[in-house]
Amino acid sequence: MTALDVAVEAGARPEPKEQNWIQKQLRRRTFKHYNRLVVVVSLLNLFAAFGMVQVWRVDGDAGWLTARNLLIINLTVAILIRQQYVVNGLFWLATRAPTSWPLSVRWTLGKVYHFGGIHTSAATIATLWFLINLGQMTAALVSPGDSQQISIVAFAMSWALAGVLIAIVWTALPFVRQKKHDRFERVHRWGGWSSLVLFWVTTLLTTPLWSWTVAALALATFSVALPWLRLKKVPVDIETPSSHVALASFDYGHTPFAGSSTALSRSPLKEWHSFANVPIPN
Repeated sequence: MTALDVAVEAGARPEPKEQNWIQKQLRRRTFKHYNRLVVVVSLLNLFAAFGMVQVWRVDGDAGWLTARNLLIINLTVAILIRQQYVVNGLFWLATRAPTSWPLSVRWTLGKVYHFGGIHTSAATIATLWFLINLGQMTAALVSPGDSQQISIVAFAMSWALAGVLIAIVWTALPFVRQKKHDRFERVHRWGGWSSLVLFWVTTLLTTPLWSWTVAALALATFSVALPWLRLKKVPVDIETPSSHVALASFDYGHTPFAGSSTALSRSPLKEWHSFANVPIPN
């Protein structure tokens, strides 16, 4: 019989293993999984930026196209990762781990709710790529040899889109969001819809219809529209057992799996809030 078995039989809790320096640092709030995802997305984009610079040195037009492609990729990822079906798909995968798996693995899978790090970083970097793309477009417009290649309408729409994207990013900053949360919700929602419309206008003015960027934009648009196509109005009973907990009970028509989430709203055009699902049998 091992010392651990003796301790368990005696009802004593075994001493936790001593963590090394790296493990202790990773436990700090600064290195939480949300921030790790932000770093991963940022590094991938830095690598892509290095490649874009190399392309730009060889062919300026190809560099302009590369920046726009990276913009569309980040924008699509930012939208899809927040789509309710994608979110519940991630939660479903994370909760499929059998209890026989090591606790450390299941604990890590439980960090799936940090997926917002991908959304935040991809959306912010998409805005940066757009500003780079806009700078390239502006330089081409003022250049005598390239000015005829740039549509004035696309140029004006792009500057309007830049203003909308900057407003979305600014109101999403933690210190702004916490003070004016309702404003953040509305700017994020209405600004997001407006930016999609402007993206469609600028894309159709500068890109062939058979381009993959149009297909990616269509996928992002469908992702935004899908929840509205399946929207239901149902009676909701809300209990508040404490000042920081709300229990919303309702019958949506099907029983969700434990670990999933559902978005609720009293005013669908203004704000939405996601709740963890606790299914009741039958």
